[in-house]
Amino acid sequence: MGLTDRNFGGEKNAAKKESNPMPNPKRRHSQKRTSTRRAHDALKSHSLSECPNCHEKKMPHRACPKCGYYKGREVLDVKEAS
Repeated sequence: MGLTDRNFGGEKNAAKKESNPMPNPKRRHSQKRTSTRRAHDALKSHSLSECPNCHEKKMPHRACPKCGYYKGREVLDVKEAS
């Protein structure tokens, strides 16, 4: 029993009080495991659909920002650029 193993403070569980309360990994994750996990983290481009009224690209299930139509009727007042 060395000097570092002795309990000089009189506390029964001195090592437990000084330890981190959060769980920590025991082993390092390999590069393959890390890259396999990150394989699905890449950003994907938004899917675009065509507006049936003005034939511009727009986000699906949203009013067209160019003409203001959604499902065949005008729902937005769009000011024309001069």
